[in-house]
Amino acid sequence: MNMSVDVPPVLGTQASLSQNPEQFLQANAKPVFVLLLAAWFCCHPWFGFWHDGMLYLGQTLHHISPANFARDPFFMFGSQDSYTLFTGVYALLINAIGMAPAGALLMVLAQTAWFSALYYFFRVATQSHVSTVVACLAATVLPAGYGGLGIFSYAEPFLTARSVTEPLVLVALGLLVQERRIASFVVLLLAAPLHPLIAFSGLSVWFVHLVVFPPVPKVRWLLLGLALASMFAVTALAFAQVKPFGTLLQTYDAKWWSLVEAFNRQVMITRWSRADLVRLGSVLTLFLACSKITMDPRTRRVMTSLMGATVVSMAVSVVFGDWLRNVFALSIQIWRILSPLQALIPGLAVGLLIRQRRTIPGNLQAAIALAVISLLMQSQPISFIYLLIAEVLIYAPVLKIGQPVRKLLLVCLTLAVLLALFNDALQASEFILRQFPDSPFQWAYPHLLATGVAALVLVLAIRLQSTYLLLGVAALSVVTAGVIWDRRSALEAFYENAQGQNPFEQFIGPNDNVYWNAFRPMPWLVFSHSSYVSGMVAAPILFNRAYAGEYAQRYTLVEAHYMARDCAGFQFMGGQCDDNARTINAGFCAIDSRLRWIVSAFRNESLPVTSTWRFNPGGHQGQFYLYDCTQLRKLPAYQQFISDQARQ
Repeated sequence: MNMSVDVPPVLGTQASLSQNPEQFLQANAKPVFVLLLAAWFCCHPWFGFWHDGMLYLGQTLHHISPANFARDPFFMFGSQDSYTLFTGVYALLINAIGMAPAGALLMVLAQTAWFSALYYFFRVATQSHVSTVVACLAATVLPAGYGGLGIFSYAEPFLTARSVTEPLVLVALGLLVQERRIASFVVLLLAAPLHPLIAFSGLSVWFVHLVVFPPVPKVRWLLLGLALASMFAVTALAFAQVKPFGTLLQTYDAKWWSLVEAFNRQVMITRWSRADLVRLGSVLTLFLACSKITMDPRTRRVMTSLMGATVVSMAVSVVFGDWLRNVFALSIQIWRILSPLQALIPGLAVGLLIRQRRTIPGNLQAAIALAVISLLMQSQPISFIYLLIAEVLIYAPVLKIGQPVRKLLLVCLTLAVLLALFNDALQASEFILRQFPDSPFQWAYPHLLATGVAALVLVLAIRLQSTYLLLGVAALSVVTAGVIWDRRSALEAFYENAQGQNPFEQFIGPNDNVYWNAFRPMPWLVFSHSSYVSGMVAAPILFNRAYAGEYAQRYTLVEAHYMARDCAGFQFMGGQCDDNARTINAGFCAIDSRLRWIVSAFRNESLPVTSTWRFNPGGHQGQFYLYDCTQLRKLPAYQQFISDQARQ
């Protein structure tokens, strides 16, 4: 598929290269791309299998050995695995090269695709090498989060089906800018089997674009007719109870809704925090600012279609999901169209601003700067004030300000943006230190460092007209990114390679449930077997009432066991309630007859231990003990516990 870009002649071609960064960047497009890609990888490191990446790994392992997960609640009631081809490809790769290498390899390919798609879109949207470079740096350094509670982000640093589908949506939008509508549609069709919901967001933009800006009038009516026919077809499928459309006629009852609110409130727009709304407002403000800037009409039409599709998607989610509590409307989360919006709008606004800084009115420049500051400081109450001022400045009349005052304001806004960037980088570093305290190369995490170095090198190369400087630093950056990209701790790498290398698996049968006191379902990762319950696997509560009940029961039983022994609520699976003699005892096995094994780092001397696993990866000396509930239920202590419970 040809995705070449026809660039119009650069203005001022008689000027020297030192006066024309556009020409220098055009002549050195390949090393510039490599330098930016290396910076992107430094800012998107690999920490292993965590967050939703753990869920997709579990689905892939289930795809490989379904019998081992027969009693796992995450798979007992069906799985989203049936809606994607991603886990099938993932499984083939795991079988070929192993779990840890497969995850890392797919993540490298996904992140490369992500940056390449971003670069391609900005290139066709701005028709400028300068704007493309600045937009890519902005997309790398600015906050990537979107949606509720900051849980979701574009170019996520963990491997999911979204990782490989979202870049295809960006490519489709780029093709739409080039008015290659059929090619755009084909790319979206290719994305659909990987992640139908993400592909649907791209298809909705494609649909809105062709309806609002049709190449010929009859296309609009043809598409509206097809949309109406599709609505009738979906309704028929809903009445026929064809999955997943059967939930279109289903609403959450009071009990189910209470569980959704407790475990999945991030998907409800009306439950989003102030920071979530400020982040959304910042992107909307930047879009409004872009509408005042001169740009290619084709780009403007695609951006308008993207924003229009986003507004409609969010309205549908609020009305039918949050207010009417329709299962289908809430569970499909069509507001995830915010991912391409968050990835493209801020970068595009900053890229256009830098390129056209001499022609954009000062009040509009200030509005963009304040919106960026608001985005960077979204968790601070003052961010809302910045946002309001930015909105006013966008529609304010152009103010005539003297040159000295204009320069002073420019310096102040630039310093404010840099301070906000620095603050955001520190917060990101703090999160990583807290989430991955043993991760190597902690000094290299702040994304401000990688993008700052890349920007400085580009400025110097342009000023000195040095292609060799650019080539040398680009090569060095690739080596650096290759060295520091894998930031898994020694213990994490050890866990990922423990399948078939630990003494516990020989005892755990296919139908056995294993409890491991951790937020992640560690039995999936370490043993490729069923996990009794963990805090991470609450997502299917949205889709399946039976699962919601089963998960809530297991979660409550284990939580009650820990909380009854002075453990803070909702922390017992977060690693903040260490196992001890009051929790690892015979009474644990009384919570559920289906519980077979308990894995713990705590050794209760009064209990028989089936097996001990000692290890020392990277100096992290430790051990785990495997307790068999069939043995513990035979102990006098177990009978005593049952008697005590009966008396209570």
